[in-house]
Amino acid sequence: MKRILALFTALAMLLVVSSGCSKKNENVIKKDTTLQNIVDKVAEEFGDFYVQMPSKLDANTLKDLLNIDPSIVEEYAGDFAMSMTSADNFIAIKAKEGKAEEVKQALENRRAQVQKTFEQYLPGPLQVAKAGKVIVKGDYVFLIMLGNPEKGPEKDVARTEEIINSFFNE
Repeated sequence: MKRILALFTALAMLLVVSSGCSKKNENVIKKDTTLQNIVDKVAEEFGDFYVQMPSKLDANTLKDLLNIDPSIVEEYAGDFAMSMTSADNFIAIKAKEGKAEEVKQALENRRAQVQKTFEQYLPGPLQVAKAGKVIVKGDYVFLIMLGNPEKGPEKDVARTEEIINSFFNE
């Protein structure tokens, strides 16, 4: 009887441990993938509707535009619109361990700032900003604000999220 109980307990523990591991693996980027790979794939997918007049994210814009201290970031890539008539942003950041929430808040602030910019200005970019989304996958944080406002940027945001997910383990 004790052996059966011990075997049952061991199997239960194994199931709990394995289910915990599978959820954690969803937030692990596939081997040999960089954030720039993800940005490039999204840019390729959207072509003309990617980011209008794109500017590459660098350490200065990370700090000045997004208010993110580069010391809490391991890797970053992305583009944001340099046009005053575009809300387009696609930003990918790998935060240092324990800093994803801080990065998420900064990207949420960026999204809110862009929304506010277009509230009484242009309806198309406002629609793109409102449809925007911040996604967190473990230490990885993404800001998605792009798409064709005439065809519904919500679909483009959802498609971008699918692309991001394809670069992570299942």
